[in-house]
Amino acid sequence: MITHRLPFGNFTIHDRYMVGEFAEGVNFDLPMLDTLSSIAQEHFTAPFGYIANRVHSYSIDPRIYKRLDQVPLLRAMAIVTYRTATWQALQVERGFMPKMPVGIFFDLTAALNWIESILDREPSVNPQL
Repeated sequence: MITHRLPFGNFTIHDRYMVGEFAEGVNFDLPMLDTLSSIAQEHFTAPFGYIANRVHSYSIDPRIYKRLDQVPLLRAMAIVTYRTATWQALQVERGFMPKMPVGIFFDLTAALNWIESILDREPSVNPQL
């Protein structure tokens, strides 16, 4: 496990996914996405998932959602929220989210299991399917 501590948050690389925890009050913008995409390209050579562990409150530039489908090898995204208001806002934002599978959870373990199940269906990850 490798952790990248950046000015806008901490991002931990696991075998098949990245877990991101943005800092309180950050506005996740396109240059930050470019940084995270570069980190992902450095670490992942097979399809991977991203888990946004929203332990802090932050905003997202809506243009991010359109660009997520362009991140190489990114196949699924899970969002973990600990606030009902954030969950409700995410239901509205679903219309802007990428075409890849996106799951919204109240529990990190559920998000991890879901990401693993999505990746298990990837032909390049599990050739028996």
